[in-house]
Amino acid sequence: KAVLAAGSEMQKSVSDWSHSIFGHLFTDIRQRAIASLEENVEVSLAAGLTPEEIRAVVEVPIRKMEASGDRGDLALELADEQICLWAFAEMAGVDVLEQVNRKMAVNRSRPKSYYDEKLKQKALLGMPYRDNKQGSAKEA
Repeated sequence: KAVLAAGSEMQKSVSDWSHSIFGHLFTDIRQRAIASLEENVEVSLAAGLTPEEIRAVVEVPIRKMEASGDRGDLALELADEQICLWAFAEMAGVDVLEQVNRKMAVNRSRPKSYYDEKLKQKALLGMPYRDNKQGSAKEA
């Protein structure tokens, strides 16, 4: 298990936990991107952006991709996202690593059934998670 010290999470330990809870649902990189986008929207709402502002921002890279056909380099886009997160967290006075450890302690304390129910509720709201074993949308 990839953990630095007791209670100290790393990229691999978080990924391993996620796979143990969500299994095959998040073995598809597109499904992980959906989850990441959802979290980014939640951060934006918590920071005070309006739904209209979020929708407008989301449309910009979509329009750029539609015009150029270029989806970008995934590794570089992930780096950009992490750089923005660290700068944002610093501005907000948040120690991201400390909060990851705090949140993962909460996540690890919850039973798998909690997450199963959460995914069902998201499916009811139209979240496009797909069950990769079945090749279809996850049923609620």
